[in-house]
Amino acid sequence: MAATPNPANDLWMVKPPSLNNGRGVHVLNSLDGLELLIEQQQQNQKQLEQQQRQLPRGGQQEVQPVQEEASCVQRYIRNPLLIDGLKFDIRIYILLTSLDPLKLYMYDDGLVRIATEKYTEDAESIYDSCIHVTNFAVNKKNTEKFRLSYDPGACEGHKVRLIFNGFHFFQIHFFSGGSGSSGNICEKSA
Repeated sequence: MAATPNPANDLWMVKPPSLNNGRGVHVLNSLDGLELLIEQQQQNQKQLEQQQRQLPRGGQQEVQPVQEEASCVQRYIRNPLLIDGLKFDIRIYILLTSLDPLKLYMYDDGLVRIATEKYTEDAESIYDSCIHVTNFAVNKKNTEKFRLSYDPGACEGHKVRLIFNGFHFFQIHFFSGGSGSSGNICEKSA
């Protein structure tokens, strides 16, 4: 029997729902770290409020209070597929036009976004966003290693164009095959 994974040994990624460009994304080595992260954010908010109160009248901006909002906390995937030792993600653009039947159109242009630092799970590295976050806005700050390719046909750099042959249409029909079993049929046209 395979050993049951121990959540205490897992890494966790926290993503706030209201931010973009990799802002607010954190990798934690324990769920206890989540409580520390929340405390740190509340302290930062209090410091910001104090700084705002010290500005001369007319120069003050409204400071939004810390809002308790849900964040996406997910178990970090260990030993991911890498490109030259670097973490990456693939961004594909889909247009959903119907749910029943499910109809999807896939645009022929996508992106492969690649981190700028070699992947490692060493404890000291979990706070390095350029290892664990593939976002373009995060990695372009790594000026020593970041490369941007302006050639759409080139397979180099940290933001690479992914090209498909034509605009794809997918339609999936869900049906019951009797006795409660289900299946699907996928049609693809290019």
